[in-house]
Amino acid sequence: MTSRPLSARRRWVEAAVPCGVLLACGLAWWDLQPVPAQAKFFPGMILGLFALLSAVILARALFFPRAAGLAEEEGQPWTFFRHVPRFLIALSGFAAFILLVEPLGFFSAGALFLVGLTVSLGFRRWRMIAVTYALFLLFIYLVFVALFERPLPKELWQRTAAAPAPAVTMIGPV
Repeated sequence: MTSRPLSARRRWVEAAVPCGVLLACGLAWWDLQPVPAQAKFFPGMILGLFALLSAVILARALFFPRAAGLAEEEGQPWTFFRHVPRFLIALSGFAAFILLVEPLGFFSAGALFLVGLTVSLGFRRWRMIAVTYALFLLFIYLVFVALFERPLPKELWQRTAAAPAPAVTMIGPV
């Protein structure tokens, strides 16, 4: 039994997207060169990880194209979006997260984003959601704040507690 070839459009996208990410990583790395070594360590590490994973995806697309396809897609016309409403829900969630980070803080906006996106996409196991995202946010705190000492946007309650109380003045005789 012979298997049907993947569509040319899908093969092109499978190769073009990692090439674009590799190009973006290269440009970002070149842009980091004037930055002092200590300051560019973390962004360089993230860029290296992105480049490595993109190279793996590109190699898979070029050398193992069948591994990129799913069996139920055989013979079906390929489109970039598998489910447009889910994509729009995710895009709206990302936009809301970006808009909420500054006023609420990273961890509050992150918790709202993660739980909201998960629930809006249909996952309803509340205990699993709570445990998973609490551990995820703890991991983010330990890596970025504790290990790399990179401050994340402060929480609303941290900014409010740190702000001095307004002075009260009385008008007239005391």
